[in-house]
Amino acid sequence: MINNCISIITLSVGLTFSSLAQNLTISVDHTEPRLGQEINLSLQSDFFNEFLEDSFSDSFELWGSYLNEPFTRTIVVRRLGSLTIGPIQFEFNGKKYSSNSISLNVLPDLPEKEGVWIRKLRIDSTDFILIEQITGVQAGNSSDEKLTRLIKEPSEVSIRFSEWRSGSGVQPNTEKSLPPSLKYSYRFYEIRKGEEFTGKFKLKEIHFTDLPKGVKIPEIIID
Repeated sequence: MINNCISIITLSVGLTFSSLAQNLTISVDHTEPRLGQEINLSLQSDFFNEFLEDSFSDSFELWGSYLNEPFTRTIVVRRLGSLTIGPIQFEFNGKKYSSNSISLNVLPDLPEKEGVWIRKLRIDSTDFILIEQITGVQAGNSSDEKLTRLIKEPSEVSIRFSEWRSGSGVQPNTEKSLPPSLKYSYRFYEIRKGEEFTGKFKLKEIHFTDLPKGVKIPEIIID
């Protein structure tokens, strides 16, 4: 259950954490997942390296790029609406550690029908456009369907949409597969503003390729 996950993540050992506490950084790879969707939660800190360095004598040296890799675990969201992860607080080897907190907005899962769903969201202080799409699968031609994409560089504005992550297969709800006749796909586009970008820019149908006929995108303003 997500409640149990959050309870573990927000573990507190009953200590008073001062402003001198060492910093931890938690991050997620999706801030607006759908119900039942898996997301990756990462914890970045040097506290274990510091513990090893304090424990070793001058006869040893720590090395290896893996020492700086974040601790990552997969969690599954099981409750709709606003959720908060963190802050994480604990004491290790005599030092106190405290992290930031992250807000999630959990959305309902998608209907079992063809369609395109487009939204803007922020992950780790970066803005993205997410395109989710459910398409029909034709016999013998399951991978050649045309998917909706953003035009990478709209001609009328100093913005670039850079594809950050994409995937396809089952519905984002990992416990609920789509019928064999349907296929789910998603694409994240990072919004990169050029030096000449001066104000608000509204996404329109003309900024997409292969947008199914009749699909109206929601009002998305980039500022």
